[in-house]
Amino acid sequence: MGSRTAVVRFCADVAIQNKEEVQQMCESHAYLVKSGVESRIMEDVISLTMDGDQIVMVSLLGEELRVPARIREIAFADHRIVLESADHA
Repeated sequence: MGSRTAVVRFCADVAIQNKEEVQQMCESHAYLVKSGVESRIMEDVISLTMDGDQIVMVSLLGEELRVPARIREIAFADHRIVLESADHA
């Protein structure tokens, strides 16, 4: 092992180099796929929870968005959350 250690978490990357700690937030962008079309619905997502049949997201600025959807994909390295609409109409 080298002298550098990286610890990756969902909401923050922590890099420790030469005993100095550097923190960097890793907000994600959320996209919704509906009728085969993908649209960005929220930027800087820092929290994602389930509430019944809804996905609840909170942005860095504290804005909350509730979406009737299911999770299709979360790509941590790409900071990308892809949801699929529960509305099939």
